[in-house]
Amino acid sequence: MRLSVWSLCATPAEDPLRLVVMRPKFPSAGRAFSPSGAFWAVCTRVDCKDFLEIFHVSQDWVKLRDFQVKTDDLQGLLWTPSETSLVVWDTPLLARLAVYHISGQVLFELEPRTESLGFRNLQVHAKANLLVASGYDET
Repeated sequence: MRLSVWSLCATPAEDPLRLVVMRPKFPSAGRAFSPSGAFWAVCTRVDCKDFLEIFHVSQDWVKLRDFQVKTDDLQGLLWTPSETSLVVWDTPLLARLAVYHISGQVLFELEPRTESLGFRNLQVHAKANLLVASGYDET
């Protein structure tokens, strides 16, 4: 599978194809623009391992970084308001999440002490360093 990014503003003389991402993890999920729209992140999967690819959104769509994340089956990603880090969460069977700096460094990890049914909703507060998480099993 591949994911193509096309410009809607290209002139007839320009090639509207801006970017091709190989091996995206999901056909219609697993990607997000940063709050200002300056960056774009997409989940990919290679050899049964999950990765994040970070791009600067511009005329040329420059790839800033790609790195492997510590997930068994990444389910989604969410940008923080500062646009310097991303929250990723794992399969409901493991119900763990991590916050990664866009350099690939792990800033925070959370793995519940008890079995749970995974995360239903995650939200990052716009001004405080808060992450709100709700689960399917009232955890």
